[in-house]
Parts: sequence; structure tokens; C-alpha cells
Amino acid sequence: RRELLTHDGDPAACAIAKPGDVAPPEECGAPLRLELVPLGERRDAVTICPADHHWTGTACEAAATSSPAVGCPVGMTRVRGGGEDGGHVDDFCLDRTEVTVAAYTECVRAGACTPADDGAWWRDVDSDDRALATEACNGARADRAAHPINCVDFDQAQAYCRWRGADLPDDVQWAWAAGGGLQERAYPWGETPITADRANACGVECRAWFERHGRRRRMLAQRGDDGWPTTAEVGRFPAGVGRWGQLDLAGNVAEWTTGDAGRGRRRVRGGSFWDQRPGSLRTDDSGAALGDRRDPGIGLRCAAEPDALADPQAYDD
Repeated sequence: RRELLTHDGDPAACAIAKPGDVAPPEECGAPLRLELVPLGERRDAVTICPADHHWTGTACEAAATSSPAVGCPVGMTRVRGGGEDGGHVDDFCLDRTEVTVAAYTECVRAGACTPADDGAWWRDVDSDDRALATEACNGARADRAAHPINCVDFDQAQAYCRWRGADLPDDVQWAWAAGGGLQERAYPWGETPITADRANACGVECRAWFERHGRRRRMLAQRGDDGWPTTAEVGRFPAGVGRWGQLDLAGNVAEWTTGDAGRGRRRVRGGSFWDQRPGSLRTDDSGAALGDRRDPGIGLRCAAEPDALADPQAYDD
């Protein structure tokens, strides 16, 4: 319900108020603006289309530019390689979604992975920043099984992928998949700037979350409300699907790669839910993090070699 007030009232009129009054004096009042941000977990479920389809807003339709998982392990789709001599990328398989808390927990139960830390950590982090970041770590939260695993360091990410018989993608592979190969897309979905339905990026919901914690966000990666102040369940942004069917290549969590950034650092790609700069989510942008960093804004997805017996011509380019 909305009531439109015609003027702001007079603060001086409030001076005659007494503690026992059941209502403010006449003219003692001012309009109040209240913005309600729906929680991501309470929003209606979003349809997740098959890897060779895309969401039109009303239905899943076959996408000529998406490939099925020809010769790839379950949960992966095949990325078509290409390029010139000296810059050629071979076909490879890549996880369709970021690795979830539930999937990582299975590796822990199998004894192949160490548990994700229940707190964020990086070198020189102060206690206030660590406490804030820890609130967004997913590994110890029972309600985050479908969210991406985060607050895991490079070695933990690598151990998980190897448990699956895969590996972390290298920096070139990741950028190739996100950019649509030689199409060199600005974002996984194309050239359209970030919107609230394409990626979980820092918008008004993110700003509100930080303000509740006494922090400011002067810049926003997108001006809308995507409904998820921190991470979202994986695959909840089908409008942001990449050329070969991968979801969340921009936003949600940035992802470890094996790219060597020097001085013990690894390349991370894709930007995260709390990046304020839109450029951080571009396919040609990358960050670097020390391998022991456990950050709520960093997760992973795995890559693998396709089955050599699979016919690469069995799908459209």
C-alpha cells in the first residue's frame, strides 16, 4: 500500500510532543522512502535449460551455437577449439556450472578433498574484513548446497578436479570458452552490458548488504536488483549462457585457473557477486590471487579432455 504525502511537514511541530502521546502532533511528520529487496532464495525458481538450449524468457529453445556434451563427462559440455598457428586451442570439455557445495562435499566424504574453510582468509586481511567475508563463505552452510563452493584455495580446487579425473582450466581455455572462441565476445552472452537477469553481479541488493554491515559501495557492476546479495544457486541466470552452454561464466564467483600470474599468484576469471567494476566481468579481464587465498568471491569449475573416439563433427559449430 502506498500513501502519497503532499508536503514534508514541519520539524518544529514535533517540539510539543510528549512521551505519553499516542500519535505525533499535527504537521509533525516527513515522508519515508523504503525499498524492499526480495531475497534470492525466496524468488520464484528460474528454469535451467539443457546445455544445447537457451532461455527465451518464456521457453527453452534449441541454440544453434551451443554444443551437446559429445565425448565429455557428465555435467560438462564440449567447447570447440580453433585459432591460428601459435594461438590454436584444442577442443576441450568444461563444466556447465560452477562446482557446488554439494559436489565438493562428496569429494570431502571420499577423502580426496580437505573441507572448505568455514572462514575467509588472505594475507594481511584485517579482522573486520575477514569477519565480513566469512559471512559469504558457503562450505559450512547447510542451506547453500546448490550454491558454488567458495573460500577454497588453489590447491583445494585442483584436488577436487583431479578427483574427478579432470583439471582446472588453464587461463587460455577459460577465456576462449567465455569469449565464444574467435567471436571474442565482451561477455559470455555477447556484447549487451550486464543486466540483473544475465549475471549475479553487484547491484542494489549487493549495496544494501554492504550498507547493513556498515560498508559503502560507491560503484555498481549493474544498476538492477538480481536478488542475490552474495552467491546465487548455480545456473540461476540462463539469459547469461555462453556460446557452448556454460552458465555463470560472468559473476556469482570468480574461478581459479592454472594460469601463472607470477610470484605465487594464479589467474582468476569471471568476476564475482561483489565486484563493483563492470569490467571485472568481461571475458578479456582477469585478476590474480595468491594460491593460498580463501575468498568468498572465488570458486571453480573443471575442464577435461574429450573422448578421442567421439566425433567432433557430430555437433554444430
